[in-house]
Amino acid sequence: MARAPRLAPRVFAYYARIAALEIAMGHSISVRLDEDMQTTLADAAKARGIGLSTYPRELAANEVKRLRRERIRTQSRAVGAYVAASPAGQVFYDQWGTHTAEGLPIPNEGLPS
Repeated sequence: MARAPRLAPRVFAYYARIAALEIAMGHSISVRLDEDMQTTLADAAKARGIGLSTYPRELAANEVKRLRRERIRTQSRAVGAYVAASPAGQVFYDQWGTHTAEGLPIPNEGLPS
């Protein structure tokens, strides 16, 4: 069986970097922009001192962070509403109290200290 030809170290290093970038960067997407949109994005990217390909990536990353935070807040509100509606949840909240910077609980009003 014939062995595959060996790559020169420089060529191997190049392809290793490309493979590492593909793993780190994830999947690429293609976006078609009209000339006006591309010019607007290019101007905004230039004003920020970044390349045109980097700017939409940053916009998308920021939007993903915003969406994740929004989803977490929505889920937290749902959990809070569920716990607040249950008697066991009310007891838990009443006994939990508020903690000071030193970590000591401040008893809630109406509870024995």
